[in-house]
Amino acid sequence: MTTPAPPPTGIEAIVCNDIAARQQLGIAKYGTTVADNPLPLRAWLEHAYEECLDQAVYLRRVMAEVDSGNYRKTTEDATLQNLKAKIKDARHTANAFDEFKERSNTTSYTESFKHTIYRQVLESLISLGGVVFKCSPDYDELRIQDESGILRLYGDPAQVMTCANAALRRAILHAELKLARAEKEVAV
Repeated sequence: MTTPAPPPTGIEAIVCNDIAARQQLGIAKYGTTVADNPLPLRAWLEHAYEECLDQAVYLRRVMAEVDSGNYRKTTEDATLQNLKAKIKDARHTANAFDEFKERSNTTSYTESFKHTIYRQVLESLISLGGVVFKCSPDYDELRIQDESGILRLYGDPAQVMTCANAALRRAILHAELKLARAEKEVAV
């Protein structure tokens, strides 16, 4: 007795879902599945040939776009827009942390809220290329790497995260410089 194959994962699962969706579309359009369709073999060959011609047209169109340089520009524009969005989000997070730090002298925050703010600072740092090697659950020990090198921070969580926020601000500056250089290259 053979054991059933495990269900597909990754790209294969996506393709299987696409096939199932196409089957449902075909049933809705033609009222039958491919297996139950009584077309003669020659008609199936003609359908396949026409699909290949369509594919050739699609491929040729993409090749023309790549050859014209528009593909590179479109990709570069998307990359620059992505970096701009990351910088904007990181700046918002750094400012929110500063506001939180300023208000924490007069406002009592829950540990959960503090951890949310701390996590956002680290996530923003990571989005701009920083690396978090170690972070204790209480945020009293942190080891990160940014453009300046590896930082090992120990002590009061608020002080540790103030240093992490400073690292985030440095990462923002580096990202802004990178963005300015990239925009200058694209303009040329």
